[in-house]
Amino acid sequence: MVEVVWHRRNELRRAVLEAGLPDRTGSVNETWRRVTETILRCARKPLAEQREERGDKAAWFWNEEVQAALKRLAKAAVAKAKSADMDALYEKLDEPQGEKFAIRLAKARHRASLDIRVVKTVKSADGRVLRKPVEVRKRWEEYFKKLLNEEFPRREVQEEQLTEGPIPSWTQEEVRSAIGKMKFRKAAGPDGVPIVPIFKQKGDASECSNYRGIKLIPHTMKVYERLVDSRLR
Repeated sequence: MVEVVWHRRNELRRAVLEAGLPDRTGSVNETWRRVTETILRCARKPLAEQREERGDKAAWFWNEEVQAALKRLAKAAVAKAKSADMDALYEKLDEPQGEKFAIRLAKARHRASLDIRVVKTVKSADGRVLRKPVEVRKRWEEYFKKLLNEEFPRREVQEEQLTEGPIPSWTQEEVRSAIGKMKFRKAAGPDGVPIVPIFKQKGDASECSNYRGIKLIPHTMKVYERLVDSRLR
């Protein structure tokens, strides 16, 4: 039977204290990793596993005193790491670009606290909770297809007599000029651009109706937009 030699815990305490805590440079996660590595390295020798001889009835156990000591060391290391991170943050805020950095930081934290970026579960039309990715995508397709193709009652508008026109067709030069003003690596056509659901920050997050569907304009529509704009100007 393999057991741990807990009666050597005092040796562990001395070894950890002699090794000392790591420097507080780096992130909290990095400092925590170094602390645990130090404690484990110090523990391997005094608390090394050994095989119990046949007939040995000793019962080794975890001592609360050792556990409390390890907790104190870990808390102290985390506190020092947090303090170092805060000092680095304050130094960055004191730099010439500190105000812009503070604004970006505030916006990022605000978005992180509000946005639901990944919708993993939604409710079906009859209220069932859908969790499988295929079912979730199918539900969004069904919802937006119904939303964007809904017909409303409307009265027919009688054709009025034209006072101007017809509007001349777009020329190749106009189209070429509009395309020349386009930016690269943007929404391509037709259409392939997904609709992104944005949570309204109220109501049940699993209800599709509590999201706004945001979609980029594809290149073909942007070209048309620039053509109309050039004519109006």
